[in-house]
Amino acid sequence: MIAEFPSIFLTTATNPSYNERSPVNISCTATGKPDPDIVWIHEGQVKSSGVKAAHLTFGEVSKEDAGMYLCRANNSAGRTEKRLKLVVNCEYVKCQTAQLLYTH
Repeated sequence: MIAEFPSIFLTTATNPSYNERSPVNISCTATGKPDPDIVWIHEGQVKSSGVKAAHLTFGEVSKEDAGMYLCRANNSAGRTEKRLKLVVNCEYVKCQTAQLLYTH
């Protein structure tokens, strides 16, 4: 069998933006031979994993979920990665409160 380096595909824009408390489901799929193992990583922790696909799912996304996420596909031919910056738009009152707390 000939090994084929994995290729990654995301089901969203590179830097998606979501409103706080909205549902989010972002899929990372990969092709390759053998079938690649896939993981979503955020702040050094594996958030989701699978073979050929992994899903980043939030029932209600919060500002704590915002940040850089890494989708990594790995098989015997090699490893490839794609980064995704998840932006969460918080409610105005909460943002204003957080900003005031930050400046003191």
